[in-house]
Amino acid sequence: MQVYLKLLRVSSWVKNTLLFAPLVFSMNLLHVEYYGKLFAAFICFSLLSSCIYIINDIKDINADQLHPRKKHRPLPSKKISVGNAILIAILCFTISFILAAWVNQLYFIWVLIGYFTLNIAYIFKLKYINLLDCFSIATGFVLRVLAGCYAIEVVPSDWIVVVTFFLALFLAFGKRKSELILLDKSAGKHREVLSSYTKETLDIYIYICAVICISSYLIYTLTSETIPEHLHSYLKYSAVFVVFGIFRYIRLIHAKQETDGDPTVMFYTDRALQITILGWIIFVVLIFYLHG
Repeated sequence: MQVYLKLLRVSSWVKNTLLFAPLVFSMNLLHVEYYGKLFAAFICFSLLSSCIYIINDIKDINADQLHPRKKHRPLPSKKISVGNAILIAILCFTISFILAAWVNQLYFIWVLIGYFTLNIAYIFKLKYINLLDCFSIATGFVLRVLAGCYAIEVVPSDWIVVVTFFLALFLAFGKRKSELILLDKSAGKHREVLSSYTKETLDIYIYICAVICISSYLIYTLTSETIPEHLHSYLKYSAVFVVFGIFRYIRLIHAKQETDGDPTVMFYTDRALQITILGWIIFVVLIFYLHG
């Protein structure tokens, strides 16, 4: 069973919790009628993500065998056959769109289709193109947030889209930087696009994205019209968690290269990041629902 959970990369489903962000920031957390559809939307994205991961692992099976961590995945290690993996991917895809029909929100279904299309394009083309690889990853995170909005029929905030995009872009560039350090001269053999990046250039991209992300979040907390004006004076202090989390990630991509900069791996292994994210969630929820 464990090997199949690894094939599905269930641990990476944590990325899809972004679908719940609109529930909090639209101040609908106490509206339990939204929970059913939002949970179904989460399962839709999680199963579709697993389908995409399997397709990617099948395509990259030879390259992953050269990677110090990825070579232990079910397909590169031959613990699961390619034929069985294909069947599981088809099952995940089918269940995902059956659930999407139950959610019964047209925009949500279109976002789900767009997410799948984007990732197929990423697997077969975009991940080989400098910059477009990271931009497509960041766009995938934005689509998760939009899906959460459409599932509960709320209008997406411009700021939540901007912050999500640049935070995801920051994480993607950080992962590329860490991969370059970890894989060294064999980096291009494992991931072709790494040959077109340099550590110095990636540092510039990382710091630019960090500045934009922090600035956008601060502007959101101080000026957003989507939250009551009296909450601005409280919400601005949540930026402390955002700044600390970003600084912590920058430190980790230099200090813990065995994680190859994967944000999911870092989330499960670094206690400081876990406390920071949990602290931010608790702080924001308390501000919205005790002072709101």
